Amino acid sequence: MENHPDYVMPGRGADAGCFEYYYWYAAKLVYKTPCGMQVLGKNTHAGLAWYGKEYSHENGEVTIRCPKNCVDCKQRGEPFTSEGTGIMLLVCPVVQVDEEYQYEGSVEEEQKMLDAEIRRQKASFMLEKKGRVCENHMRYDPVKGWSFRYDPWNCIHGYCQSKHECPVLGRDLGNATGNIYYDIDCEGRDYSKDGTFFEGERFHFIRKGFQVFQKPINLELAKIYAKLNEDDIKTTAIRNCRIYDSLTMFRAERGEIDLNISVINIRVERKLTRDFDQDMSDIEAGIQVTHEIDETRKKKQEKHEKRETAKEKKRVSMIKKIRKSGWNNMDEYEKNRAWKLLSPEEIKAAIKEYEKVKPEQMTLFDFMGDNT
Repeated sequence: MENHPDYVMPGRGADAGCFEYYYWYAAKLVYKTPCGMQVLGKNTHAGLAWYGKEYSHENGEVTIRCPKNCVDCKQRGEPFTSEGTGIMLLVCPVVQVDEEYQYEGSVEEEQKMLDAEIRRQKASFMLEKKGRVCENHMRYDPVKGWSFRYDPWNCIHGYCQSKHECPVLGRDLGNATGNIYYDIDCEGRDYSKDGTFFEGERFHFIRKGFQVFQKPINLELAKIYAKLNEDDIKTTAIRNCRIYDSLTMFRAERGEIDLNISVINIRVERKLTRDFDQDMSDIEAGIQVTHEIDETRKKKQEKHEKRETAKEKKRVSMIKKIRKSGWNNMDEYEKNRAWKLLSPEEIKAAIKEYEKVKPEQMTLFDFMGDNT
């Protein structure tokens, strides 16, 4: 669009040939709700595409959230009246008008009054609960009002504003830390022995010492979380179990194979400990016992050894390359890799080896010497 006004910008890409308003201009536009309230463009929402219509400043119609919380308003028109469900219950279309903005009776004034009423209801709700509530566990619903549902997950993940005394529990949580631990019990048929003399043999083992949280958390919160969310802990533990691959877990869940996996012995401890007497009792009962911390250390050690082996192979390969090609015949990338893999002494030694065995360059007189 040529010679366009200074308050619009040409569209780009898929919107080439169209235009859009600059924010500073759209923010000052005046809109009106179906019930007659004015609202400034800066307090509206643009970009909704619904039932084949786009609500944008450029089209002269945008949307707002109803400041009166009228979930059953019939003035909004279709499709909002009959199709507006869920998040769309309070969405209201507003149209641009050529009127001077008046704050009195506007959406902004109504919203300010609504915010004040919500705060009043909040204070009243907290008084009804005698202060034994926390704002981080409170939720506001336009229809149902304020509600409270205590979930220690919010506190554990740092959303709690109280550093010492918990208003919900009415006591100091203290500074002690710990974690939630559990064991995984696996029992089933050993299919690897099918076709052998031991076909049909069963196995039973327990891997102990899994932890719910990666880092220690407040000990009191850990106890509360373990008490209130035992079923969630078990569900998550089974879903994240890495003892078997996902296909095996899926087949076991569907009952296609004889494999039972369960979460047992959920407990809260300040530090992971081993009950050696219980381990011996399990072993005597024919149960194989392993510990997750041992398996984790074993895997880390195996990875470390694998990396070291690969690194040593690269070192040996680079030394051979220098001995064969020489330092000056290597490009900058190869020299950079050599400095990362080898020490200066190793590089010098490899260069000396090259100097010892490098072929001497023959001159023209060397070729002519055989014909004289």
